Amino acid sequence: MSGGFKVSVLEEVHALKILLILNSEGRMVKGDLAARIAKGTVAVQSRIESLISEGLITETQEKTRPFRKFIDLTKKGKEVSSHIAAVEKSMAA
Repeated sequence: MSGGFKVSVLEEVHALKILLILNSEGRMVKGDLAARIAKGTVAVQSRIESLISEGLITETQEKTRPFRKFIDLTKKGKEVSSHIAAVEKSMAA
């Protein structure tokens, strides 16, 4: 792939699950996403950072209280997660 994208980031624990959840649910509050994957945000923070550095997701914070952080797929993340979802669907058939 061009641009230096490392497929190995997808091998990291929870990376695929994060992409699939965001593909299915859309933009999510970081704490809600973490609750779907593990017991807290600390468990998924390094995965989120890896996916951000690969340009697959973004993290934005509200400017007003309660200052929630939102996680969303980038255009590239939507493309990658759509392919992963298709593979998962094929494997389930």
